[in-house]
Amino acid sequence: MIFVLLACTALEEDTAAPVVVSEYTPTVAKVTWNNDSLVVTIEGPTRNLFDDSTANDVGVGSQYYFGIVESKSATGDSCLEQSIYGCWTGEDCSGTPYIPPSGAAISNKCHMVEGDVSDTDTAILQQDFDYSQSIVSYINNPDLSSGTTAFPSPSSEKYEYRVTYYLEDIDTGSCWAWGVDPSYFDEKNCTIPSRFQDLSLQTSQFVILD
Repeated sequence: MIFVLLACTALEEDTAAPVVVSEYTPTVAKVTWNNDSLVVTIEGPTRNLFDDSTANDVGVGSQYYFGIVESKSATGDSCLEQSIYGCWTGEDCSGTPYIPPSGAAISNKCHMVEGDVSDTDTAILQQDFDYSQSIVSYINNPDLSSGTTAFPSPSSEKYEYRVTYYLEDIDTGSCWAWGVDPSYFDEKNCTIPSRFQDLSLQTSQFVILD
């Protein structure tokens, strides 16, 4: 009788189910300078858009503002030293018009990255932006649509490592700044996220948003 009791006890312990811990998946933003377009991608777990509690502010939302500014010249100096137009800041989402050295003020632009993310556990938002011929040509003939940028293709001039990015989650109001000079956006009190740069491609900026 004693042997049977011990055997039953051992059997119950062996069949205990292990506790499974779910793997953490971050939300990642990626800016890719392809030759034909600038691509902004936001990927991660889908946020519960129907829960108003702050506990559900993590994950990918449905709408983001995206801004980009020139932070230094091709020689590594401040672009303010350039005699043609200085720094291009007309896409910084500030609402402040860009005033060129000569000519009329250009309305400020703030790009949109948006999409429906409600039907999947993993959400991917992606937006392509058309390049201009050059920043100088854009200043002379600005295109204020959200789907265009004043920056040219890297096949004509490389700006990948000369700019600073701004991203704002419209649903939560949270924002992030990264790149050459994140302090440019200090007034917005943005988070400066972790950054992983893929140097093999020399075209992408990866950042961890949460």
